Amino acid sequence: MDSSRVRFAGYAAIFDRPDKGGDVIRPGAFAGSLGSGEAVPLLWQHKAGAVIGRIEHLSEARGACYVVASGATGAWAGKDDMLAGYADGGWRFVAPVEGLRLLDRGSGQILLRRDGAWESGIVRAEEVQIGGLTVVRQRQPAIANPTGGTVIDAECRTAIGSILTMLRTHGLIAS
Repeated sequence: MDSSRVRFAGYAAIFDRPDKGGDVIRPGAFAGSLGSGEAVPLLWQHKAGAVIGRIEHLSEARGACYVVASGATGAWAGKDDMLAGYADGGWRFVAPVEGLRLLDRGSGQILLRRDGAWESGIVRAEEVQIGGLTVVRQRQPAIANPTGGTVIDAECRTAIGSILTMLRTHGLIAS
């Protein structure tokens, strides 16, 4: 093996993840380089004058899938809210259908196509179970704040009032 020539393969960039410098590269960012046919320089630590080689093959990952953000540019312009997938020949776009669910690997949340828009961070369920025990069910009727009585315990009423406020705030009981 010629020690003056070293070849390696790997990812030059991972989309939608901050790098160590905090930069985020969006899909489609390399569209100009991919279509130019020119050799792309391999730079040492992103320094423009420090060319250490040439990239022989450059492509976006086949099979990757993204939801196109509003106001996207380049190959994604005008494709707001569509699904973008990279395949041989470039990007393919598909309109999402109502009820489609996707996993956002960046946040770990499920995206749901609902009423013509993407929704995330909302759980719709009849009940929530943890460890086989039901911890939340449907909303219960309102509970009145304590009033009346012959002996008034201000601290107790304050504590009960705080509990009721939190149950209302979290939607567990009606207001």
